[in-house]
Amino acid sequence: MPSKKQDADRRRHLQEKLRRPGAYSPEALLALVRECIAQCSDCGLCCSAAPPSAAPLVLGSGPASARLMVVGGPPDSGDAEEGKPFTGAALQLLEETLRCTGLGLPDVYFTKAVKHCARAEGEAPTAGTTDEEIAACRQWLEAEMAVVKPEVVLCLGRRAAQAVLGQSVDPSAGGERVFHPGFVPTVMVTVDPMWVLEQGTEEAATRAKKDFLLDFHRVAEILGEFDPFRGREALAQL
Repeated sequence: MPSKKQDADRRRHLQEKLRRPGAYSPEALLALVRECIAQCSDCGLCCSAAPPSAAPLVLGSGPASARLMVVGGPPDSGDAEEGKPFTGAALQLLEETLRCTGLGLPDVYFTKAVKHCARAEGEAPTAGTTDEEIAACRQWLEAEMAVVKPEVVLCLGRRAAQAVLGQSVDPSAGGERVFHPGFVPTVMVTVDPMWVLEQGTEEAATRAKKDFLLDFHRVAEILGEFDPFRGREALAQL
């Protein structure tokens, strides 16, 4: 585990590079962000019940040139086990939705609201992330946004919105879901993929998938990538 001085030096080095990237490529800066995340010990998620080196780490994935950043809530056990932002049925739904919308994976950077998932010895990772832990990890989201410079940040669920915007937004309750906060051109909030997948009836599941797909179409329109014909075809298949 690095000393507090080493940790502070590493962060200062990162901040200087982000302010004056100079000859550093975005991919090199992302690698430095990931290195700093791996050494972070600012909250209980990365150091409770296990040393930081043993805490499951879920880093962002995707190109530094991505136009769209997709932010999920706290990682679940599948994410922590594979070390990826989205796995299993949630990843499958996201990939299907992106294909239907016409957005390609080279245009998308995936990440999570927090990067560590706490795990006591012999136990599965937990998703009971606190507001304080989300706030502590926001610095890494900010660093990712500073490097990638996405045109749109899409928050999947209330916890992801809280991490990005610093305020609670419930996408399932209606109300404003598109924001222009200044640090990125556009932030949009939609539901978490697992909320879509856990609908109790076939009718509710179909409606939730259509609404989820339409939200991605709205993102594609903002990015100028929307294909209306392809959109109608995708909706007709649901």
